[in-house]
Amino acid sequence: MGEFCAMTPKQIFLREATGLVRNFSMFDAFNLNLGTVSVMVGTLYLFSWLSFVYPGANLIISLTLIAGLAVIEAVVYSILSSAMPRSGGDYVWVGRILHPALGLMDNMFVLFAATQWLAFAASWLPTYALSPFLTILGTNTSNLNLVSLGQQLATPTWSFIVGTIGLAYVALLMILGGRYFANVQKILFIITNIGMLAMIITMATTPHQNFVDAINAVGRSTSVTFNGIMKSATTSGYVPGWTLSGTILSLPFVYSFYAGYNCSAYVGGEVRDVKKNMPIAIIGSLVVACISAVVLAAAMFASMGYDFFNGSNYLYLANPNSYPSQVFILQPSINYLFTFVTNNQAIVYLVLFAYIANGLWFLPTNVVLGSRNMFAWAFDRILPAKLAEVGDRFHSPHYAIILIVLVAEFNLYLSSFTTVLAFTANLVLGWFIAKLITAIAAASFPWRRKELYEATVPPNYRRKILGLPMISIAGVLYTIFSLGMIYGALTNAAIGGVIAPTTLIEGVLSVYVLAAVLYYVAKYYRMKQGLNLSQIMSEIPAE
Repeated sequence: MGEFCAMTPKQIFLREATGLVRNFSMFDAFNLNLGTVSVMVGTLYLFSWLSFVYPGANLIISLTLIAGLAVIEAVVYSILSSAMPRSGGDYVWVGRILHPALGLMDNMFVLFAATQWLAFAASWLPTYALSPFLTILGTNTSNLNLVSLGQQLATPTWSFIVGTIGLAYVALLMILGGRYFANVQKILFIITNIGMLAMIITMATTPHQNFVDAINAVGRSTSVTFNGIMKSATTSGYVPGWTLSGTILSLPFVYSFYAGYNCSAYVGGEVRDVKKNMPIAIIGSLVVACISAVVLAAAMFASMGYDFFNGSNYLYLANPNSYPSQVFILQPSINYLFTFVTNNQAIVYLVLFAYIANGLWFLPTNVVLGSRNMFAWAFDRILPAKLAEVGDRFHSPHYAIILIVLVAEFNLYLSSFTTVLAFTANLVLGWFIAKLITAIAAASFPWRRKELYEATVPPNYRRKILGLPMISIAGVLYTIFSLGMIYGALTNAAIGGVIAPTTLIEGVLSVYVLAAVLYYVAKYYRMKQGLNLSQIMSEIPAE
């Protein structure tokens, strides 16, 4: 490390170029964002849990409202990523506008959340995609071995084993570089969206009575009926219909479905023609995700019935002993109930396979985000230089990728066999604290770093509205939005709340404290080598 003691101004960063290349087109950036949202994966969880955690919430209205509010965030991320298109996203922006420690604190929680979601995605694949596919295939073909295998895949041991294989696949794919990653993601995009389109068309064109008849036919031998399930749900506490208050209260939870639509901001240095393509990728993915989810929900309610879908899921989660599991072998999620919508088994298997493809589409996206954040910290000399090393052949930060996957593997083990990760119930709260920091940076940018603002922000984004810079207006609105989401997260235990002081401290505050400690320890260490981290992090990193 002694070679860092005498540096010319051009050598304040680890090297004069990152080594990353601009592999991503506008569509690749859009596809990265949409894959991070993953409409089929995200709605599977959101649709099934909403009526239980937020009774009275109207799914379609909630999805539309929060997407409209998230446009404010999309504008902020579009402007900042166009001004400073570098790996690390808000780590770079916040660190250069407000303070390096705040940039690291903001970005470390984003990385922390990414490793949790990566572990979730790895366990989701066998539990909610492969398991239903094999179980339903075995049931329809009277193959008890397939049914047994499908049920085993939902157990912790098999979920961990298959999830580990999934993480190994992701590590290999990401190490092969952005070009291979982008091509594979395009294929998965096509398969997933063909399946989703088939699902929407089938549900939208199938009369509701056909679904009712199919439910009654399956339950006939045990006297389980469509109306009987609804009666059990209402007896267990489900209230039919929806309320405005329940819908408004659900917004922070529903926002979690959209989280990640701006993932491309964290790979800004790898997007071609970034000032033009990044805003299209970010705002476009939010709009497409919203339209897809709303249309999917509307088609689902048309074929299955609004109160039956919500009520059956409420029954399954609130009073599982009353759920007719002797007839309906899986949770009444949208992919399982879809098998009762049509008798066309080719469409059923196409849709179920699309859920598997969507799981694979979703899986690597958080590795992209996490590895680029860690790369950026190392490039600024906060972490060891190895984590910013880029391979000559594939131009990928392989050590950062491997470390992110190993952390996710550890989290997968914890989530599969322990309850240690219960403290991460506060992820939504911690996420919006990070977003609040970014919002404040955006609002203050034109005044706090005026020269940097004028030198980096494209002219079309430096326009003023009523005498105020566009980014400041968006930043203030984003601050209000983030504060509202923080309040919502704090006041509802379903998405965190202050379930217990330890969950708040361990799941949120500890990450921010760790980031601050890491920055000041690194600053002291580099100072002994003759390097000033404050100087390094006042300049925009090399490309």
